[in-house]
Amino acid sequence: MRRRRLLAALGAGSVSAVAGCQGGDTGGDSSDDSGDAAATWPTGPYASYETTTVTVTSTDGETRGTVTAAVARSAPRRELGLSAVDSMPTTGGMLFVYETTGTHQYDTQDMAFDLDLVYADSDRTITAIRDAPVPTDDAATTYAGEGKYMLAVTAEWTDTNGVAVDDTLEFSL
Repeated sequence: MRRRRLLAALGAGSVSAVAGCQGGDTGGDSSDDSGDAAATWPTGPYASYETTTVTVTSTDGETRGTVTAAVARSAPRRELGLSAVDSMPTTGGMLFVYETTGTHQYDTQDMAFDLDLVYADSDRTITAIRDAPVPTDDAATTYAGEGKYMLAVTAEWTDTNGVAVDDTLEFSL
């Protein structure tokens, strides 16, 4: 499988990482696995990863959606990103964790399907949401955001669940 390239960081003291997948679902809400009834996450090379349930909560306390996320804390795991899977259910994701808040840039050059990238600060408040479509050519496609955490989920998950900037990520590490 193709691996992502670690890019140069944006801004002083920031860290780069990669978020991309090989194959998988293209969207849906947190309660629908798009017909993949036997879907479990994480699988394959991620089966040994720490996992956490990530719930997005609105500013008025309403639950927007929930996913089970593989946790990528180390630089090698962040660099691998989601590039080693053939699919990911709409109820799955990957939570990238950094020691400090900074600007992080994600290269999606070899992605096989679209993702939503959700950036959150040290208080876990969402600072940015980026649609990360499959690139149409070989040129690197990057998506930057400010945060300590980045949650990668299947495309349109944020729209389907009404996720917005200033909502909060809730999870235990």
